[in-house]
Amino acid sequence: MRALAEPIRTRARGWAAWVPPGLMAGVLLAGVAAAAAPPETFETYRAPDGSFTVTLPKGWEKHEGGHPYGDLTPISGVRLTGPKGADGAPATLSALHYSGERLFRNPDEFIQRQLDSMRRIDRDQKPAITGIEVAKRPARRFQIKTFELVYLPHPALPPVREGVVYEIAPPSRQVGMVDQFIVIPASKGYFVLGYRAQDGEAGEHQETFARMAGSFSPQLP
Repeated sequence: MRALAEPIRTRARGWAAWVPPGLMAGVLLAGVAAAAAPPETFETYRAPDGSFTVTLPKGWEKHEGGHPYGDLTPISGVRLTGPKGADGAPATLSALHYSGERLFRNPDEFIQRQLDSMRRIDRDQKPAITGIEVAKRPARRFQIKTFELVYLPHPALPPVREGVVYEIAPPSRQVGMVDQFIVIPASKGYFVLGYRAQDGEAGEHQETFARMAGSFSPQLP
């Protein structure tokens, strides 16, 4: 049997699927599930800058602007917000093209930024960064653990006294998350495919992420 650390090659455009521990069975079935899924549940998406196309699930909320770090470097693509987990944090998918200008100029800088993230809760561990193939291109995959603050309903506020300065912070709870990334080089910048879900629930949409990665088609050399 192939070790878990080794990629399992699927028939979808030569993508080598990443199999996190405990998810081998789900990913092995990803190719079958993708082929059997009704076509109306997925749709083809083209990046606004024309840099790639990819198959995405319908019904997830789309965001084509406001990307993280988008105020620092040009980014084109989409982020999807999906169903919420048991603790209220939604699953997300993303397919983005980083221009490679100004900041995060190459895959190494992007990867290091994620490893240094203030939201990361496994900073004492060195994640495995594994070489795979996506759309017949060399790529790198890795996974880290982060957290999400889920805001709770506001309690009734006490009467406000005149002349007193108040600082009101909404109540929240910290939810552990698993962030998966696939970074693919391009002639201009690079591409990033991402999947984020509550820790312990990543298997819920792992097959959808596998289908998305298997359908990814870069339009830049």
